[in-house]
Amino acid sequence: MRKSNLVTWQQPAGTQSNETWQVAVREVGTNDWTELFVSTVKIGHQGAIGVVDPLLVKAGIPFRGPVGTSLITLDFDGVVEFRATYMKGTLTTSHLSPLSYKIPVRKEGNTLYFTVRQNANAPRKMVLRANDNWEEDCLHILSNPLEKDAPRENDPAVLVIEPGQDIPRTLPKGKSIYFFKPGMHHLPRGLWIDFDLGAVYRVDRFDLLSGPLKPWQVPGGQNYRIQYRQNATEPWKTACENLANFETDLREVPFPPVSARCVRLVLLGNSNNERKEASFRWPHSNYITAFKVYEAGSKRVVSNGKAVNGALEGFAVVAQENYTTPYGNIRASEVFFLTQDDVTLYLAPGAVVKGAIRSDGRRNLTIKGRGVLDASDLLHEPGTQLNEARTSAIWCENTDRITIEGITVLDSPMWAVVVNGSKNATVRNINVFGSVFNGDGIHMSRVTTGVVQGCFIRTTDDLFVMYHYGPAKDITVKNCVFWSDGARVFLIGLDKTHGDITGVTIDSCDILNVHNVWDMAYAGGMVHLVATGGNTIADLQFRNLRIERFRAPEIASLLHIETTSRDYPAGKIQNLLFQNIRYSGENEYVSTIQGADSEHGVRGVAFRNVIWGKSRLTAGNLVNLRIGPFVSGVTVDGVAYEPPKTSGE
Repeated sequence: MRKSNLVTWQQPAGTQSNETWQVAVREVGTNDWTELFVSTVKIGHQGAIGVVDPLLVKAGIPFRGPVGTSLITLDFDGVVEFRATYMKGTLTTSHLSPLSYKIPVRKEGNTLYFTVRQNANAPRKMVLRANDNWEEDCLHILSNPLEKDAPRENDPAVLVIEPGQDIPRTLPKGKSIYFFKPGMHHLPRGLWIDFDLGAVYRVDRFDLLSGPLKPWQVPGGQNYRIQYRQNATEPWKTACENLANFETDLREVPFPPVSARCVRLVLLGNSNNERKEASFRWPHSNYITAFKVYEAGSKRVVSNGKAVNGALEGFAVVAQENYTTPYGNIRASEVFFLTQDDVTLYLAPGAVVKGAIRSDGRRNLTIKGRGVLDASDLLHEPGTQLNEARTSAIWCENTDRITIEGITVLDSPMWAVVVNGSKNATVRNINVFGSVFNGDGIHMSRVTTGVVQGCFIRTTDDLFVMYHYGPAKDITVKNCVFWSDGARVFLIGLDKTHGDITGVTIDSCDILNVHNVWDMAYAGGMVHLVATGGNTIADLQFRNLRIERFRAPEIASLLHIETTSRDYPAGKIQNLLFQNIRYSGENEYVSTIQGADSEHGVRGVAFRNVIWGKSRLTAGNLVNLRIGPFVSGVTVDGVAYEPPKTSGE
């Protein structure tokens, strides 16, 4: 339904509703309330059945696996009023965050009324908690401004995708926009290679060679589907498939003869789910050295040299003779590969797109809209064994200009949004929810010029990450709302690949909750800076951060700054600024700054106007911050910090 300054939408059939809250909205100055669909999204904590984070135990937080909580999304400009009614018993207390919005709430029995003014640069992303509940009784009200540049269905560049319609793996000539209409969609999966045989042949056998078992690359037999058609206008048909193949090299495998000019090989993971070795636990990995198709009744191979397109660059090698280096990808089987430049995926309001998106080395990609990218159907467990072998909802690396805007990303099995190795990367006004171990939010490692703005992220692992995967610089995170259900809000550093991280600004963000996981000495900190591998972290600014009371402050710290890790050699940190920081809680775990040695220290840390609980940070009162060895140049409001003298000095 659309009004002058308010846009709401329904979710498609099959979307799980949530009965904890009933919510309505209206423009201020009008009498008509619009009832909103409240959906269920998953949140959680790190761990698994039988593998529980000891810090959760310490804090008395039960591990229950993923938990359903409430979400509404909408667009508005100007001012609107919300009416939210709690439906699970008596509403005794309520808490609306972020507190920095300064929104008064009026209570009438179990119903709350509050008025919200939109901010185009910092869209209002709110969480309403009932009866001091931090999980299933939360209501997430996540808004954006009205869309201003949504594509039109009748635009000649648009390919309209109806719910349930087959989605082409590449856009036809003249089209540059996938337009997903309201409804449920399922992205096609798998690593694919297309062959044009040059003429129609009767074919009846194939070779699929992957070479010997090899950790990471060839962990087992390749699961496959072989499709065919006689011309480019026909729909694809399946000639044969085996989704439980345990053989690494298949030769002259027969299938019923078909007439084909076009042949498509789709690889859909491997069959080594039961292996226990970590280097073989990559169920989505697909690598092959050759694929051959035989003319029926003869030994003639009709596919050599005939590969014409594929999910990744370099696909043509599998149609060559005597090629032995495996070609493929370790996270191939569950993703929809973007293989073209200058492409937009538009998820209309009310569209739910099931699956995951991947690309490598593309230019000018856009994923935007107000719809949902839902990764909940992908393989999640056993999370503590699969770890990083699982699928990310969006993994678009090495991209020259990428924009991800306005959508909601749900329940990614691994890191939700990855733009590593990209230039000019923008992530704006998106919402991210995660529920599993290793379910990070946004990764911007090895990025040059990146912006994260106006986002809401609530996941069970690190929320914003920059690893030492290569040089990274000129990154800005601003006007975001963060909620960590396990691990860090900002993790910057780690790894041993050469790559300094410089010029990062975190500005005007609200942190609603943090608790760390597993080991405070190793993975503590709302901000965790850890320079390793001989790399330098330099010129970072944290400004205008509003940090609210933590649920379990005894397992959360604000700062964990160090130049070494138990996994990697030491690095250096220099020139840090923390300005206009306000933390409203108390009794949190101690924060630390420390270097590794005289060559790998922390140099130049300035604190300006930092309110730490009930105290103002001063050079003589660092409150709950400990300065360790090999740290120099610490100032507080322009006054140099002098470490206390030990006895005998």
